[in-house]
Amino acid sequence: VDRNRPADRPVFSTDHSMEIFLKTGAGKAYYRVGVNAAGESSDPAVEAASTLGADRYDLELRVPFALFPESPLPGAVMWGNVCRNRASAT
Repeated sequence: VDRNRPADRPVFSTDHSMEIFLKTGAGKAYYRVGVNAAGESSDPAVEAASTLGADRYDLELRVPFALFPESPLPGAVMWGNVCRNRASAT
């Protein structure tokens, strides 16, 4: 984890990270956010925190429904996909 990453460098450039894709409704529109192992989010409206372990990291996110292309109704089904990105050692 690069805790000294300059603020203008993208979240995904050298750190391990996760990409989360979330979808509500029947349309094709979805919401995407990336978070690196240091807990830095690609979207400032998303609250993210991380815990670093010797062999893992845990992420917690709070994604406001206002960021979704379609706000979910109470009881609505939501879909999601999570992708892990491993940083290379180069």
